[in-house]
Amino acid sequence: MMMKTNNDRCRRRRRPTTMATLTASVCSLIFLVLSMCPIALWAMTEEHRLLERKRRGWVSIFWHSIYLFERCFIVSQRHLSVAYYCVLLSTILSISTDVFSLADPFSVPSLASMQQWPLQHFVPDTLGWRKLMERRMEQVSRIEDSTKRYNGWTQTMNMAVVAPNFTENGWGLARAPPDLVEELVDALHAGLPTATPEADIDVIFDDEDTRPLFVRNRALNRKVLETLLPMHEEWSGVPLKGALAYGLRAYRNSSSLLMHVDKSLTHIISCILHIDSSEDSEPWPIVIEDFQGNTNEVVLTSGDLLFYESSKCIHGRPRNFTGSWYSSIFVHYHPVNWDTRKRDLEGHYAVPPHWHEQAPIDPDLDELVVVGTGFYEPNCQDSWCALKESVKWIGPAKEGVVITAGYDPDDPTTWRTDGAWKGGKDNDGRSVDGSEL
Repeated sequence: MMMKTNNDRCRRRRRPTTMATLTASVCSLIFLVLSMCPIALWAMTEEHRLLERKRRGWVSIFWHSIYLFERCFIVSQRHLSVAYYCVLLSTILSISTDVFSLADPFSVPSLASMQQWPLQHFVPDTLGWRKLMERRMEQVSRIEDSTKRYNGWTQTMNMAVVAPNFTENGWGLARAPPDLVEELVDALHAGLPTATPEADIDVIFDDEDTRPLFVRNRALNRKVLETLLPMHEEWSGVPLKGALAYGLRAYRNSSSLLMHVDKSLTHIISCILHIDSSEDSEPWPIVIEDFQGNTNEVVLTSGDLLFYESSKCIHGRPRNFTGSWYSSIFVHYHPVNWDTRKRDLEGHYAVPPHWHEQAPIDPDLDELVVVGTGFYEPNCQDSWCALKESVKWIGPAKEGVVITAGYDPDDPTTWRTDGAWKGGKDNDGRSVDGSEL
């Protein structure tokens, strides 16, 4: 009886290697061909932004697939740890994400419609919103620095037409769950004595010695994100996924916050929850534009929660703060299946072809200055001209009601309840601590 030598065993183990390599190579070639197929379709359409999204999606799928086949090949040759199989699974999930990103369920106006000037349609297409956006476009077109002019165009086009709106007005004032507010207040006061200055943020104007303080509490931030999710879903009318709860930030004396919009990738449906302020603080309104063309000044009290569509509605605190400190937490969500990887490209595709041309100065139009992602108007009081005609709202909000444009405290037919905290229950019918009532 012939004994098998070690060389025979090695040869037997190596035989599958050639087959696996051939299989991986053929499959990779197939994926390469598939990734090239849409090119023929791209040539037939003027939707360059959709072309670019598809191209990136297919290229990402292709390279992830090569990596996947390589991992499968290695797995077929020897026993590997559980961690390695987790890497394999994550690669498969990455491919799935790329596939879903090819079909964004949240529609964006066509490139052709966005390049008809002047624009024929806005989102939403209300008279007030149109008036606000047309004025801002005129201001942006007159910015002298071409880089700042381009940045101004991307931000403005995202507000005007690219970002969808989910609510009628874009903002709402409500009360937060009292137990959650109490926990935040306790954490704030416990953390203030040892709080450290926050990193520099381009839209916050302050002195070096009055930079906002930051109280870190990751576990509490996660709780805030989870607890407030049902309220935001009910207010916006769409299923949401938590992106970030940021805070606790404590502004200090003389601070101001430039008017700006938030990240279009993740900060879509948001709220500012005012925790507390020092006894010497004066009312410090947050300013926000709405889809009816109003510029609103909203004064929050402890426990007030301001819903807002943060990547679409420009907002800020252009008036200087007077007081020792003023603290809030900022909570952000995005719709389920929102494209969190490439959505920000849409603002670039929407920039008009004449963006590089500076329009002649108009003496009747207020100057607009771009600073990072923020804006201000240097020739107006408190750096924002619309404040002289603002609509003023003062908290505390009414429990069980979301206050927004059109609200009349004497007319219950104007009271909105979608998103409001409902007296001890969250919007899934559970108590605030999660137990059934």
